[in-house]
Amino acid sequence: KSRSFIQGSRSNSYFLSFDNERPVFRKYVDSFQMSKYPITERQYLQFVLEGGYNKEQYWTKESWDWKLKNEINCPLYWKLNNLDKRYTNYPVMNVSWYEAQAYCKWAGYRLPKECEWEYVATNCGKTVFPWGDKMESKNCNLNYTINGPLEVTDSRLSFEKNNFGVKQLIGNIWEWC
Repeated sequence: KSRSFIQGSRSNSYFLSFDNERPVFRKYVDSFQMSKYPITERQYLQFVLEGGYNKEQYWTKESWDWKLKNEINCPLYWKLNNLDKRYTNYPVMNVSWYEAQAYCKWAGYRLPKECEWEYVATNCGKTVFPWGDKMESKNCNLNYTINGPLEVTDSRLSFEKNNFGVKQLIGNIWEWC
């Protein structure tokens, strides 16, 4: 079932409002599902350990060529000989859009479309932020105001959720659409 909402920023006075978010427009969104939390290092590690970086079927032609050209074998800053130590609930970071796409294909997911992410993050276009209309840094880990990225289940982020129960849509890490 398709639902509509107003996508984009109504003015440039909101924090993190970019010119490509204006003007606003009506967007129709079909039904979709989204993970409650960002993908964790623990989840992504399974993709790496099961050879996801060596299986071309998970990568588009462009991303496979990029991976080969740049000799990418795991996320930036990960060490292949120390992967068993990375079983954490921290959100996976330092992966490219190509890597995120490959992981999603491996896991049977897909990256959300920008309109889907915004639909969820603005409570169907009814709020500016997942928690309401006022930017308050206490409501998110924006620019690591809580001392670096936090585990996805960290209680200090329990208030940062929207009406769908999806957490960490703003802050903690940047997300790929």
